Amino acid sequence: MIIAFQTQLLSLKMADDKPLGTEGVLLLSQLVWLQENRPNSEGWVEYSIAECEGDTGLTKFQQRGIRTRLEDSGHIIVKRGGERGSLWIRVCLEAVRSQETSHLNTARSQETELLTVRSQETSHLDTARSQETELLTVRSQETSHLEDSEVKKLHFQKSRNFTSIPSKKLIESTPPIYTPPQGAGEPTPIPKKDPVPRTLADTPNSEEEAVKFVQSLGGSLADGEAFFTHFEARGWRTKEGILRDWKAAARGWVNRAKRWEAEKQAQNKASPARNAPKTLEESREETEAQIRRVMEAGKWKQRG
Repeated sequence: MIIAFQTQLLSLKMADDKPLGTEGVLLLSQLVWLQENRPNSEGWVEYSIAECEGDTGLTKFQQRGIRTRLEDSGHIIVKRGGERGSLWIRVCLEAVRSQETSHLNTARSQETELLTVRSQETSHLDTARSQETELLTVRSQETSHLEDSEVKKLHFQKSRNFTSIPSKKLIESTPPIYTPPQGAGEPTPIPKKDPVPRTLADTPNSEEEAVKFVQSLGGSLADGEAFFTHFEARGWRTKEGILRDWKAAARGWVNRAKRWEAEKQAQNKASPARNAPKTLEESREETEAQIRRVMEAGKWKQRG
């Protein structure tokens, strides 16, 4: 009992141009092995249905269908003889091998085509990669050119915006401008003198000096102390800038204080009763009058 299964027979096609199938390949493989190892003198193999069923597990009807297809395709020749249920079978090995060879050649050619296609794909991929590398190189060169142009532009702008300041030695070594004497040609214009800016504020030497000066103008001791404290806290500055004459500012301070005092006294004289303090009796009478006005208007009810 030898069970042979040759996988290369799976590619065989029958007369109906359909594959033999796994069961048919199993039976044909067993017959090929018997033809090669157990033929009689005339080249036939005696193989009974029961023996085939024991070897391959195929039923009687399955064996009949497979044998019919193999006979139609010319792979085997079957004749009856010998014991009951026995068959004499001869496998056409040349036909089987030739078909195997053709299928093998076809498979090899397909494999060769597949390898060719893969090689072409690889070459295309290499070409695409080389093109991508060239594109990246061009882009990097463009970026470097742009950076260089931007740097040059920035240097140019800085050179335009740069204003050189002459050094002290250069100013001292520069010869003076020649001015022709008067009477020779056009008259020499008289240069205008720029006013010298006062960088330091005019301040009193001490608080005592400022207070005494304010008192000499008719101000009080409190006016003098307030004047000194006000300007000392502000760094002897006004809204217009640095204080140029502190004595003039003191005069204005005293004049404003006198004017405010006079206005206050005039206001007190105009309404003395309003500003005078009220007695307890006057406050009580005023409160009772307000309560009466409210009760007469009906806005308050007395609880009794």
